[in-house]
Amino acid sequence: DVNAKNMLEKRLLYTAISRAKKQLFIIGNKSLFETQVRLKLKRIRQTSLQERIYESNRK
Repeated sequence: DVNAKNMLEKRLLYTAISRAKKQLFIIGNKSLFETQVRLKLKRIRQTSLQERIYESNRK
């Protein structure tokens, strides 16, 4: 399931797990979870920061 894979993106997992204070329950497909954690895929972040810096330097 594409939506499940997106929710199991490594950075999101790390954030969710690291913010747990007392307990953490992970419910779902164990093999999908393990696959996504092991994935070494780099995603390019989609921001407009580069354009904003360029525009501010032009002024």
